[in-house]
Amino acid sequence: MLKPFIRALAGACLACAFVSARAALNPVPLHLDVPVSDIGSDNSLADANTSRKLAVAADGTIYALFRSPTNGIRVVRSTNRGQSFGASVQVAAVNGEAEIGIASDGDLHVTWIDAGNIQHAVSHDGAASFSAPVSVGTGIAAHMALDGDRVYIVPRTGNTVYRSDDDGVTFAQTSTGSSYAFADIFVDPLTRDVLLVVDNPSVYFFV
Repeated sequence: MLKPFIRALAGACLACAFVSARAALNPVPLHLDVPVSDIGSDNSLADANTSRKLAVAADGTIYALFRSPTNGIRVVRSTNRGQSFGASVQVAAVNGEAEIGIASDGDLHVTWIDAGNIQHAVSHDGAASFSAPVSVGTGIAAHMALDGDRVYIVPRTGNTVYRSDDDGVTFAQTSTGSSYAFADIFVDPLTRDVLLVVDNPSVYFFV
């Protein structure tokens, strides 16, 4: 079954367009150009091609992440399936590349880059508030995978996997033994194995 496709437009005012599950045959927007950003005029999704900006909870709540030089990294949510979005909450007062994800227990996680350092914060109340940032390691971009209270973060170079068993309070690290051009990380929902894919430019797979 096809899931809704989401198109996000970057600019002074970010907006989303939600397309029906039959989009492959006959694209019909369910909600078009719904305002997402609610503050400032320099908001951006950059870099949306290397980090995830949307997360959807089990109850259908949609979370969107955007950032700006003026107002930092912010998260906003919709509780009516994208018809409208509420007030945004600041995660960090920096303009670093950021990624959002939601764990199976409903906790919302954000990881971002601040001056070459990977940072992480978590919300236990549906993005009403976020924890203080925790320094994870070094990197110029990062991907994140979640499994309940377990958090896995890999920098773009794929040379290290940072892992937390306590919802991001503390992190340990495992070396992959080499550096790569790009890396991404996932958790297998059936086995809970951690899957890592990298390229340099040949593609390699780790479990």
